[in-house]
Amino acid sequence: MNSTIVYKDVRIELIQGSIANEEADAIVNAANSRLGGGGGVDGAIHSRGGSAIMADTCKRYPKGCPTGSAVASCAGKLSAKYVFHAVAPRFRPHSGSEELLRSAYFSSLSLALEYRIESIAFPSLGTGVYANPLEGSAFIALNTVREFIDAHKKDPDFKLQTIRFVLFDGETLKAYKRRLYQIFPAVWTHIETGIQGAIDYLSEEEVQRYDQRMRTIRNVDEENEKLISLLDLDSKSRILEIGTGTGAFARSASSHFESVVAADISKPMLSFAEKKAREEGKENIQFLHGGFLSLVFPDQTFDGIVSSLALHHLNDVWKAEAITRIYRWLKPGGRFILVDVVFDCEAGDLDLYLEKEIPESMDPIMKIPMFAHIRNEFSTFHWIMDGILERAGFRILAKKKFGSVPHIYILGK
Repeated sequence: MNSTIVYKDVRIELIQGSIANEEADAIVNAANSRLGGGGGVDGAIHSRGGSAIMADTCKRYPKGCPTGSAVASCAGKLSAKYVFHAVAPRFRPHSGSEELLRSAYFSSLSLALEYRIESIAFPSLGTGVYANPLEGSAFIALNTVREFIDAHKKDPDFKLQTIRFVLFDGETLKAYKRRLYQIFPAVWTHIETGIQGAIDYLSEEEVQRYDQRMRTIRNVDEENEKLISLLDLDSKSRILEIGTGTGAFARSASSHFESVVAADISKPMLSFAEKKAREEGKENIQFLHGGFLSLVFPDQTFDGIVSSLALHHLNDVWKAEAITRIYRWLKPGGRFILVDVVFDCEAGDLDLYLEKEIPESMDPIMKIPMFAHIRNEFSTFHWIMDGILERAGFRILAKKKFGSVPHIYILGK
């Protein structure tokens, strides 16, 4: 069954069929670097389009086309204005073939910009005789489309209205479908940008006060070192933190691990975190704007993932979606450390539980934000959280209190 979504007013379509039969302004050919014709998609396009295509490429590109690039020719008898000949790499592990495959897609889309076309049809580049893994290639293809639209949608030469992937068989179509809905945010993912919690995380003034306030009510440095030790990973590991806030954990982790990706939905938070990292000379942290539902990574990207006091901004439905994504991003044998407010009681006992956890004698500096949290945010019962984690595939290695009311889960894959 075919699939269509619309992203920033561009239709992205997945269909099963033969690309040589497509009607589009440009058809992308899975060419070889000689531009000399071949089998598969290449053979089908030349066969249907006739000798004019080969004659044009020989005349215009006598030296062929480098791997990772694309060039344009006439379309001969095809129902298109142009053929874009894109050269995918032959797959070799750890050879940079993934980046070359991305470049082949990006070069084709750049030609679409140059020729001001409205529709383009792609095959699945490199997944035939060049043996690029299907799942990873589908991710690269669709993620490159998203990156290109994000980068060029406001360009006056951007005329694309339809980007179509014409996929040869059902297995390829299914792989692209799986990636389509992971990479392109559905309507509901915009919930993250509208979060209204106990603190206005989108206010620059509030962010300036946040870091100092946290250090008055928590031993931030001690907590971060504990989280790092619980990850139990070697120094070559790659770590993701979702909801980095002012970046305290990411800066600590950067001293222990080879690379750290720190993400947050709040641009003011990220700006503050990046500034602090520069001041401390932390050069192995990549800061990304995004949250649980809008970040995009290939499967098995990270050795460890940490999220502290961020997941409760989502209700239980979107918590489950977020946790499932995190499970995919984590490598086998990796760890996910989750710190959040979890109510460790049964339904019906919440009032008594909160009286115990937030007594009258509690310091108002702690009590006021706790009540605001309970009123405005989406913490949940431990038995619901346990179920969400286990259904996603995680093994709960340990869970315990981590300060007042928040819990820490140590999770394995």
